[in-house]
Amino acid sequence: ALVAVGYMDPGNWLTALEGGSRYHYALLSVLLMSILVAMFMQTLAIKLGVVARLDLAQAIAAFIPHWSRICLWLINEAAMMATDMTGVVGTAIALKLLFGLPLMWGMLLTIADVLVVLLFLRFGIRRIELIVLVSILTVGIIFGIEVARADPSVGGIAGGFVPHMDILTNHGMLLLSLGIMGATIMPHNIYLHSSLAQSRKYDEHIPAQVTEALRFGKWDSNVHLVAAFLINALLLILGAALFYGVGGHVTAFQGVYNGLKNPMIVGGLASPLMSTLFAFALLITGLISSIASTLAGQ
Repeated sequence: ALVAVGYMDPGNWLTALEGGSRYHYALLSVLLMSILVAMFMQTLAIKLGVVARLDLAQAIAAFIPHWSRICLWLINEAAMMATDMTGVVGTAIALKLLFGLPLMWGMLLTIADVLVVLLFLRFGIRRIELIVLVSILTVGIIFGIEVARADPSVGGIAGGFVPHMDILTNHGMLLLSLGIMGATIMPHNIYLHSSLAQSRKYDEHIPAQVTEALRFGKWDSNVHLVAAFLINALLLILGAALFYGVGGHVTAFQGVYNGLKNPMIVGGLASPLMSTLFAFALLITGLISSIASTLAGQ
């Protein structure tokens, strides 16, 4: 569950919503391809952790020359800090939307919350995974409700999963597709997953147990990644159904929040409840993504 969070952080939200608002359902195929690549990479991370009993950081330390190792460490630490900041800022924005809390205070409160949750590590990683799993289910239910109310075109959604050449020939569509892929496939997930894979209880000297650990790890990973894909797809569908043709309203969370309660933008679906649910889901996702990226950095 922790790994799935990296595929549905606030950065994914903006790219998915903007993709739907600008290009309708056309980028659903990019989202699908991104998650398939992610599944392959996470499978490799599981194999590294289960078979070699190493996480990616340990493997780099063991097999990469010293100076190359230092460069990789600096690059990855910078990437993880940027990813962590995305979650912190997303949570701070959600707190501002819900309670009017200034962004700086929201960021400080988020950092404190993440540190408190990380204290649960002494009770085992499974406690944190349970918190994250419940959070993912909550976010999925919220967006399921909002998409159901938006009543999107089923035919349009089905057509969106068919790749087409416009993705490569349209400059704006290509850039946004790269943004979706970049927000989906992030290196900190590989570091985290290869480490978490070692927490499974099995005897590495018994091939049958290693095979079973690999099978369970891949099944567990793919189920959670499918859940993350569905949430991202719901976001893109929501952007397409409600904001298509009104692209200026989905370049920032504040715009989406205001748009969901503005009848001039979303018609009869506009209500404070829609915007509040959106902000609450952003709050949950920002918090759990901050937890996951902090663990990956460790």
